[in-house]
Amino acid sequence: MLRGSSFAFGVGLQVLLSVAAVGVPTGAAETLPAPTALRAVARDGEVLLAWDAVAGAESYVVSRATTPGGPYAVSAEAVTTTYHTVIKLDNDVAHYFVVSARNAGGEGVHSSEVRAMPFRLWPEGDEWPFTYRTQVGGQHAFFHLWLPPHTAVVKGLFVFTYHGCSGLFGERADMRYLAASLDCAIVGLGGETVRRGFTPSQIMFDALGDLARQSGHAEIANAPIFTFGHSNGTGFSAGFTGQEPERVIGWIAFKSANGSQFSLPPIYTVPGLVLSGERDKEYFNNQLETVERLRQESDALMNMIVEPGAGHGPNGDKSYPICMAFMRTIFRLRVPADADPRQGPVKLIALKSNSGWLGRNWDKAVGGGQSLPAAPYAEFDGDRNRASWLPTADYARCWQEFSKTGTLNVWW
Repeated sequence: MLRGSSFAFGVGLQVLLSVAAVGVPTGAAETLPAPTALRAVARDGEVLLAWDAVAGAESYVVSRATTPGGPYAVSAEAVTTTYHTVIKLDNDVAHYFVVSARNAGGEGVHSSEVRAMPFRLWPEGDEWPFTYRTQVGGQHAFFHLWLPPHTAVVKGLFVFTYHGCSGLFGERADMRYLAASLDCAIVGLGGETVRRGFTPSQIMFDALGDLARQSGHAEIANAPIFTFGHSNGTGFSAGFTGQEPERVIGWIAFKSANGSQFSLPPIYTVPGLVLSGERDKEYFNNQLETVERLRQESDALMNMIVEPGAGHGPNGDKSYPICMAFMRTIFRLRVPADADPRQGPVKLIALKSNSGWLGRNWDKAVGGGQSLPAAPYAEFDGDRNRASWLPTADYARCWQEFSKTGTLNVWW
């Protein structure tokens, strides 16, 4: 990619990524390398797959097995994108997938294998099987828990506050399927004295301890946490992170009320996404300026997105995929593959801004969807100190697509 250039968007983006650098080999044929970063999200009767592009690939072959290590049967060939959905799969059965690249010189080697087990979500009325109830400041408070059905050890928690759209996001099917793919549970908390944030953080830990007991998953008491808050719910998502930065994987301030809600020094080393609506006239005020200032003054691990044409709430179903892309990216970067909360609190992997990408921020004077340049940290030719920090190349592409179109076709 050229320094500071913008990617293509939408479906065209995915085609570009998968066929970029295509060429017919000359001389002796070289075996194409294996696709990297193969990932899978199982849903009802299907599995969503995505992987990083291979230079020189013209297409990809997706293969599947029902036992680890094969033998594999081809599920799809001549796939010209870096994603594919395998359908008509049996639920509650483990499936194993590999992907290989192909060009005129032949087929390359298999990727590392990923495992996925499709399942059907809850029957209606059973969205939250476990609940802890308490009193905080003389007011009723609750903490709900959902567990994926095939997770033996819970590796992490996605925690949503029932303020604005946050709690409903935690109930959405794709959010549940994403959590399951990462062996994570989901917590939804609410009540007048907790939904916009609370102190002390022990309130959360008491709830998790009781939910661990109820569910029979003792590791929940120690599992690392990813927080999400809408509007003044940022008082929870950023506020709890400020109290417990070593426990939090990442945080999202979705249409926050103002920049002061995430101007908390302890959270600057914890990856965060600040997403505001362009037409959120009541609340979109100083968030962009705050992110730029915190990037400049504190090298905060934050990125800013202005959702084109959107207001204070979610723009239908379009707003959530970029949040899920950030969640799965940060979870995979920060939670060690061998993490086991049964043994105690998990030591999260620290991230550095110079190991990621940078992107030029949205321009208020221009407005609307914008093609924003992004590049690896060392190659970015804009103001590195104020640019949005983007953890990976894949997330940078997602960030660019959403900033331009207000949609994201492939979030997994």
